[in-house]
Amino acid sequence: MLPHPFVAALNHLLAREAWATDRLRPFAGRAVRLRVPPLPDLDLVVAGTGLLARATPPAEPDLTVTLKPGALPALLARDDRLMREVEVAGDTDLATALQFVFRNLRLLREVICL
Repeated sequence: MLPHPFVAALNHLLAREAWATDRLRPFAGRAVRLRVPPLPDLDLVVAGTGLLARATPPAEPDLTVTLKPGALPALLARDDRLMREVEVAGDTDLATALQFVFRNLRLLREVICL
């Protein structure tokens, strides 16, 4: 099975930043469900390398992250109220690690700031 394009792009960014994979590696085996209605849910698992992989078959998630309809406009506008548009349920340590990684990935931060 080919990797999901979104997962492949994230892994490309993660692989360039050793600190990011180091930060995620302790969560190996933990499952994350990403919900962006109306798109289908994306079930991921943290691999032992600190990269992400599609969860097959979809696992019961340790963490569910739901982006509300206002999340994309807030992200594109670099609005600090973005987190109001994100619902997080489950493993708080995993949520904190993912939030730190995605806020600090160099290229992702540069693209969002355009």
